[in-house]
Amino acid sequence: MHFSNPSALYTLLALPVILLIHFLQERSRRVRVSTLFLLEHAAPISVGGARIERLRNSLPLWLQLLAALIVTWLLAEPRWTRQDSRQSIAVVLDASVSMSAFQENLETTLSKALAPWSRAATTTDWLLIPSDTRLPTLYKGTDLTALLNALKAFSPTQGTHDSTNALLLARSLVKATGTVLFITDHRPTSLPSDTGLIALGTPFPNIGFAGLTTTTTATTTTTSSSSSSSSSSSSSSSSLPISNLPSPISGGEAAYSVLVRNPSPEPQTREWWTELPQAPPGSQLTAKQSLTLAPGQSLTLSGTFPPNLDQVILNLTPDRFPLDDTFPIRRPQPRRLTAEIHLPPGPTHQLFTTLLSALENLDLPSQLTTNNSPLTPAPPDLLITELGESVPTHAIQFTSAGTGSTTALDPDPVVADNHPFTRDLDWASLLTPTPADLTLADTDQPLLWKGPKPLALLRQDTQDDGTRTQRLLLAWNPADSSAARNPAVLVLLHRFTEHLRQQKRAFHADNFETHQPLNLPSPPKFPRTLTSSSSSSSPISHLPSPISGGAAAPPLPTFFDLHEGDTHLLSAAAHFGDTRESDFTKSETLDETTALRRQTTLKQTEADPLTPLYLLALISLLLLSWTRTP
Repeated sequence: MHFSNPSALYTLLALPVILLIHFLQERSRRVRVSTLFLLEHAAPISVGGARIERLRNSLPLWLQLLAALIVTWLLAEPRWTRQDSRQSIAVVLDASVSMSAFQENLETTLSKALAPWSRAATTTDWLLIPSDTRLPTLYKGTDLTALLNALKAFSPTQGTHDSTNALLLARSLVKATGTVLFITDHRPTSLPSDTGLIALGTPFPNIGFAGLTTTTTATTTTTSSSSSSSSSSSSSSSSLPISNLPSPISGGEAAYSVLVRNPSPEPQTREWWTELPQAPPGSQLTAKQSLTLAPGQSLTLSGTFPPNLDQVILNLTPDRFPLDDTFPIRRPQPRRLTAEIHLPPGPTHQLFTTLLSALENLDLPSQLTTNNSPLTPAPPDLLITELGESVPTHAIQFTSAGTGSTTALDPDPVVADNHPFTRDLDWASLLTPTPADLTLADTDQPLLWKGPKPLALLRQDTQDDGTRTQRLLLAWNPADSSAARNPAVLVLLHRFTEHLRQQKRAFHADNFETHQPLNLPSPPKFPRTLTSSSSSSSPISHLPSPISGGAAAPPLPTFFDLHEGDTHLLSAAAHFGDTRESDFTKSETLDETTALRRQTTLKQTEADPLTPLYLLALISLLLLSWTRTP
């Protein structure tokens, strides 16, 4: 049985009111006189108003109480569940990592929220899915207890994401007659109109790490810095006795700056310290220091990697949301490209030397080579040659065989194609000679045009061993143009070489946010595995190993390594840095499913068939009570 209007039960308060009225009734007194005119001379007696006396058992009292009960029953609109009623409910759990702060009481809270729904029909088909459609279904069945037990396997680790796809999927699974409930810890910005919202969060103060910046200098230093803290920045390295450690890591001194943020409306005080998991025992932890942040304040903790160590962990005193209280940092070691300029000494050779020397992570040999010089057995990653020379690797090639004079500039404007290499750049100031005729293949990607002719294009090649390479083809000699004074040309070269560097299968070290794509060469030649490499005693080392795939960083803060077959491609650290998920000031508890549950209940129940009889009985009771009242 269900009441369509449960608020009508408040009319039961009429029962004590009726009893109070009967308590206040005073029994009438009968005075016998011989002659009516004597009443005029009777002295008036003041009785002092109504008095509370003992409750007198009377028929009107019971008739009025019974009438109040019938009125309450009719106003509450009782409905009876049909024996053949069946409903489908899809529960979509917000997989955002902020839900982990409320996971301890999730089962109990959700049990109270879903219990009224389970009573709406004789049989309920439950579906429990996370808001990230890439994750598997948590439960499908008719047992609410089993659904609640399935919450133990729920691990919210995703960053801020759109739950629309999961809600649409849930709607398609329960059809138009089913119900979709979204369980989260805050009010979402938008939600489908046919979806019920249940929020289980509560606001609480939180302070945590929010971002990382690393820099590497060309000079290697062996001095260590002392720990200090101030209102603006703090150093997080300490003097350590270094002994029996690996040889110094190449790349110069590496420094880091980590942002600490307090989104709470109240000042927060925490202790912080540095952990060096690769240091000798007894030297892995620095002294704890106090850190106080005003409401909404952010400050930076800065330091350098100690010599011979490439792992640092910053720690804050753990709180209710511990993911942003541990921050692992890996000394960066980027992939580098090697390039050779196969041109004779002259203006063109000098121009390319100047341009390529300005690019990061690209190495040029000190010696000069000529067109007649044979290629080395191990070719470089990038060759710069004239068009027409056979190249076994990636290349930038140009031609001087333009129509007309090589020094006469063509007044036609340069037009850029919509391509990532040329997008958002100013090409109007680039002056070039008339471009040579370049035949466009089906797989070529035009980058620049001058009139009807392509001025620059990207060409895909397949080498004899099956390796795919790319060539940037220029239909003019950059030395005979304004390329040296045009920033867009340098940016074009940077984007092209950066693309090649990202696709190079070579070891590198870097820092990533949790779940961040790793920018690995594709497609993989062998299966990839992701394993934890932390030697720390901190909880961040508790990462399942191995994890297949390796397309993104792990879901928890940790140090990790990625291998492709037997090749070590990546050594990195994953840190949590989603400031939207670590801000709990907007968390709240609410249930906006009352109207939706009432609609569902009406579909699964039928009205009380005795309602006309109750109305007739109510009228009869009122009339009888009126006639029996003295």
